[in-house]
Amino acid sequence: MWCEYDYNIYNLSRQEAELVTEGQEYPYWCYGSQSFVFTHAPLSQTRRVSVDMAQKELYWMLDGSGATRGDRSAKVTEDVERMWSPWAGDELGPMYGVQWRYAGPGGLHDQVANITQRLIDHPTTKRAVWTTWAPYEVDSMRLPPCTTTWAFNVIGGRVNLDIFARSTDVVCGMPYDTLEGWMLMHLITNTLGSHGHEVRPGKLRFTTANAHVYTQNLGVWWEMLQPVRVEREVEFIPSKQGVFNFKGKGFKAVDYKAPIYSAKVAVV
Repeated sequence: MWCEYDYNIYNLSRQEAELVTEGQEYPYWCYGSQSFVFTHAPLSQTRRVSVDMAQKELYWMLDGSGATRGDRSAKVTEDVERMWSPWAGDELGPMYGVQWRYAGPGGLHDQVANITQRLIDHPTTKRAVWTTWAPYEVDSMRLPPCTTTWAFNVIGGRVNLDIFARSTDVVCGMPYDTLEGWMLMHLITNTLGSHGHEVRPGKLRFTTANAHVYTQNLGVWWEMLQPVRVEREVEFIPSKQGVFNFKGKGFKAVDYKAPIYSAKVAVV
């Protein structure tokens, strides 16, 4: 069998793609709008994703991306220095975790706290949604967020998460967007469980308006599409922490030995 993540990627590669070059510093093959469903931890066995880097970036966002209410500009902290410092610069503007924890005028709106409390009070709410897309601040961001919306739904005792992205670099971005979403779903589940709700992790659905592969990474893309037959999914041990006491560690992939391929990030 193929692992679930690689099967999703293979199916994507079978879709029609268009080469986009006009007005592009980094040409890419575009697969358009796509949706992927995961019932297991989204870990490729054709190209390794760093579980450590993923959980540290998730913590960075949950902690406000180095910003404060008085200084709403994200900072490259030690947690994400390896991932972000090669291209990000010192001032990132009000992006990602800033919108999660210090949204709105004066940074007074804590989306993570408000939505988590809403789920605790009413687990079956259909209003458990937070977003990073603030139209009035997008032009002030070093990089407008690629993943824009996280929507939680508790159905049949399972916590499900839908993520929407405006744009997805399938080689560099999607492995981390999906794995961090899977981790976040577990953190929310743990938080609800600690407040007396009998819930389990459910499904992760990742939808993007523009799935693409940059031509500069076609070599890595080819390696990702080489079939790897496996007997089972990678064993993934979730953190036992909740949203508010998570410190960027606790998740672990057991005997995860997929090959490592370096790819180039395009900042657009």
